[in-house]
Order: sequence, then C-alpha cells, then structure tokens
Amino acid sequence: MAPSSTSRTLTVVPVPGPGAEDVLVGHDGTAYTGTADGSIFAVSPDGNIIRRIGTTGGRPLGLEWLPEGRILICDARRGLLSMALADGRVEVLAGEVNGIPMRFCNNAAVLGDGSIWFSDSSIKWGIDDWKSDLIEDTRTGRLLRLAPGSRNPEVVIDGLCFANGVAKSAD
Repeated sequence: MAPSSTSRTLTVVPVPGPGAEDVLVGHDGTAYTGTADGSIFAVSPDGNIIRRIGTTGGRPLGLEWLPEGRILICDARRGLLSMALADGRVEVLAGEVNGIPMRFCNNAAVLGDGSIWFSDSSIKWGIDDWKSDLIEDTRTGRLLRLAPGSRNPEVVIDGLCFANGVAKSAD
C-alpha cells in the first residue's frame, strides 16, 4: 500500500495528572480525559487550554456522553458516575450490584433508549491489583445493564475473563 499523499501531525498534549485513560471528544472539539488522581480534564481543541472540570474521588476509566450533555464515568473505585460539565458535580448512578459494591467498573456504552451497558472487570480484585485477576484467571468479570431511571444494575453476563471495553453496534 502506497503512503498517503496527505499527512497529519500527531500532537501529544500532556495533562496535569498521571495516567490519562479514556478520551471523549465534544461537539466543539474539546477533549475530555480522566487521570489516576480522580480528575476529569477538558482540553481545548488547539491544546492550549487545559482545565480541571472536577474530581470523582476515585479512578475514572471509561467515559461516554449522557443525553443531557453530562459525562458518564466508569470509576474503578466508585462505580458508575455522571459529572456535570458546568460545575463538576458528581452523581453516583450505580455503586453496587445486588447490594455488593463494585470493585472495578471499567467501560460503558449508552444506547439510544437511555440504557447503560457497562463492564465490571472483576468482583475479586480492584484496579490496584488488576494483574492478580489475570494471573489467577478469576473469570469474575461481568457485563451489566442499568435501565433508565434505575439505580440497580442487572447482570447480563458473568464469568468473563477481565471484562473491559464495551461498544454498541449499529443495530
């Protein structure tokens, strides 16, 4: 395959926090990311302005848009959260499953009907010990679904080996 006649320059924009994870891009080109210290940062399209929107008090991983323009955050330590862009206010959408706190909320997809499908990588090990989950092959990961208006996620599939990313298809 011949090289493209158009080339693009990749620009890395460091954010003022360790371990940037997922990136979510807004309609205006602003990029959002979460870092290991719990911060959610907004980076202007040109990369010149970086501002902290707020903090989750945990470890944000997967990010998605909610219909109201809020950010959905899979926080490894706190569960499924939403954050208001205007003031950084955090709301816990789901922190436990069947009365047991989630250990490793990881990634999500929001469907058109408002349901949120998300992964909990392990019910045994948290993010600080994720390698232990792989070595032990616990197969305690699961895919969960939060129905619109509910605070109680349902387990759709369990027994997964380190459940991670979630994506929706066109149908």
